[in-house]
Amino acid sequence: MPDVKTPAPAEPTAREHPERVIPDMPRAALPLKSEAAVRNAGNAPAELPIDFSRVFFDQSADGATWARGRTYKARFDESGATYIPFLGSSAPHNYPVRVELASASVGGTALALTSTGVAIDGDEVTIGRGSLSEVWHLLPDSAEQSFVLASRPAAAGALSLSLSLESELEAREVAGGIELANERGGVSIGRTVVVDANGTRTELAARLENGRLALDVPAQVLASARYPLVVDPLYTTNALEVTSTHVALADITNAGVAGHWTACYQYDASATDADDYLVEVYFGIPDFNSGTWIDLTGDSWIAPRVAYNALYDTTLTLAQVRPNGSGPSEIWARAHQNGTVNLYAKHQIQSAAGGSCIYADVGGDPALTGPTYFMAVWTRQYSTSDWDIHCNLVNYDGTVAAPTVYIENSVAFDWFPRISKTDGRPPFATQEWNITWMRGNGANVNIMAAQVHWDGAITSPAFTIDASSYNDTFPSASSLLDGASGPRPWVVTYSRHYSTDDDIIAVPLVGSSVGSAINLSVAENAQPYENQLDPAVDSNGQRFVVAYAESYSGSNTDHDLYMATMHLTNNALTVDEAHVNVDFSGLDTRSPSISGCVTETDQGFPYYGMTWPEYNATTENVFVGAYYEPATVDTFCLGDGSSGACPCGNTGGTGRGCANSVTNGGQLYPQGDNSVSADTFNLSALNLPATAPCLFFQGTVAGTSGTAFGDGLRCTNGAVVRIATTAAVNGQAVYPGPGDLPISTKGAVPAEGGTRVYQVWYRNSANFCTPSSFNLTGGVRVLWLR
Repeated sequence: MPDVKTPAPAEPTAREHPERVIPDMPRAALPLKSEAAVRNAGNAPAELPIDFSRVFFDQSADGATWARGRTYKARFDESGATYIPFLGSSAPHNYPVRVELASASVGGTALALTSTGVAIDGDEVTIGRGSLSEVWHLLPDSAEQSFVLASRPAAAGALSLSLSLESELEAREVAGGIELANERGGVSIGRTVVVDANGTRTELAARLENGRLALDVPAQVLASARYPLVVDPLYTTNALEVTSTHVALADITNAGVAGHWTACYQYDASATDADDYLVEVYFGIPDFNSGTWIDLTGDSWIAPRVAYNALYDTTLTLAQVRPNGSGPSEIWARAHQNGTVNLYAKHQIQSAAGGSCIYADVGGDPALTGPTYFMAVWTRQYSTSDWDIHCNLVNYDGTVAAPTVYIENSVAFDWFPRISKTDGRPPFATQEWNITWMRGNGANVNIMAAQVHWDGAITSPAFTIDASSYNDTFPSASSLLDGASGPRPWVVTYSRHYSTDDDIIAVPLVGSSVGSAINLSVAENAQPYENQLDPAVDSNGQRFVVAYAESYSGSNTDHDLYMATMHLTNNALTVDEAHVNVDFSGLDTRSPSISGCVTETDQGFPYYGMTWPEYNATTENVFVGAYYEPATVDTFCLGDGSSGACPCGNTGGTGRGCANSVTNGGQLYPQGDNSVSADTFNLSALNLPATAPCLFFQGTVAGTSGTAFGDGLRCTNGAVVRIATTAAVNGQAVYPGPGDLPISTKGAVPAEGGTRVYQVWYRNSANFCTPSSFNLTGGVRVLWLR
């Protein structure tokens, strides 16, 4: 597809309302924070860990070897090494110290320094130089540089080593060694030790000589030594302030197996060097041993986003990358094999040749039949007033699968695309990635969307979701609801600015058909005049869950994290659980991420993985948790006094209807899957008279209080449908039995689901309570899902 600009669709005329400035820079510049108590599998939210107990290694595109410890990173090539101390995330840039062996001589006779390449063995990096090897022993908090003289040199005299030191840091001699430092701290090169094969140790005093590090091993040491002989300078970071560690901008994948997610987040080595770290998560608990660095080089990988491909069991991390920490951004990706430490090579998805690329996002695929892909999406900055939305299919290993797709390539200002976590459960014919973004920059921002098929073809070209005069910002797109044929429902959420506050808007869609939006903040009775911001929405194929930030008492620097659950009936959204607080502190929480569990085998799995950041003036951290959506089945209309008085004081037991002549009330017990497309749901009426005839019936409205009916209470109202009649056996009746139609079929529940209520009307002919000869069980309320 050619990269050709097209005219932008006409924008509506904006009505006047208070201006709100939208940042035109990466979200890393926005204040973030958080802390919480999340309702998950009995586990409190956990801070995402970085394994600093060991040294990680990687290789950059230029063939150099990189290492990452707790207090430094280092680069190795055939010419030498670069030691980069960590001087706090707030450092304006990195302060590398380049170390190269300029010369080596014995008694004035130069040693031949023939390069033989770089090799890694465990935590050792060796730069081969013929008879003299340079070996770096790497520990999490220090790097010991050793020069190994394999055998006694032919010449006699002292061994002189001269190391060039190139750095912005100021070098000076200090007690015990050399220091390269500035106002933030720097690097200490400690007193050097010479050790021979017998373990004989000799300390040397390093000195600066014309800006170089000079080391001299006395002739008598060489003459008496048993070889090999090792000369050991030690490099350590000496930072004055390392508490300003910024760990932020976390994202989480769709779950590959029930309850298993993968989270990725940004760790700032400095203001111009962002590294990305990946860790697997099980029901909100990070697996410390699974952590690995997606990038630990001097390139800056900004705002990572992650997705999961089920067929290949790989996670893809996508980020906007500034090579060497400067210049326009490119889009790069790297895949990780789940359950292992194996990383695929890094791959460029889009260069900056046509303009800087920012705001990357990525979606995955839960299908277990190939071919399957990832879908990458980003903003291309064509000019200062013309930004575009582009995307690309990406293979499981991070390689580009097809040419770039220009979703929106007009002269409009389109930016901040967000793609659904998945393209939905199969069938393939209706698998679509849902994409939404903002159009405009300033006081009137609108919301756009498009759909891209699993194979990369555009299904629904760019269309408008919102073109009001309001300022609608930072949208999010859910995965599709389950469905077999035709366009499938999904939801877009965004924040809307009013004159007094910001609210969360949720819009249902079926394919590209836009339904009626709801103001979620109003629907869930959130505090008026509190700002609700940064919504993230996803689906498990059955319902939708939204995570968002809400200001505390109108504060601009203290937001807390809330959740809401919704379902779709008759193309309208209904809130099932509202305004659930999962974060409350005096810090600031913004930009949460949430993902469902959409797999081929776990339909409607009720857990969602989530990440969110924690921010204060000096430190930014990220947390992970798991959210359990509210139950879809509950009991009501009980004869225990909670739903009204039983007709003759015949109060029933807990969870039962009004008492009958033989027990303290009939109980209706639900079991099975209440999904219309996979209905295994059944109702068991228990504690009845031994052979009582029974009528199972369904209603559309659950009464708030029971109406006396016979010896019991009736709360099942609205459109009433008879499901089945049967006789109790030993005081129990069950529907459906073998060969019976499913309850959803007998009750004509529509394919999209909906709420229905159930009771059982049973005969109780004994002279017990009223003259009537019947009673009712307690009720069961069911939210049928797709």
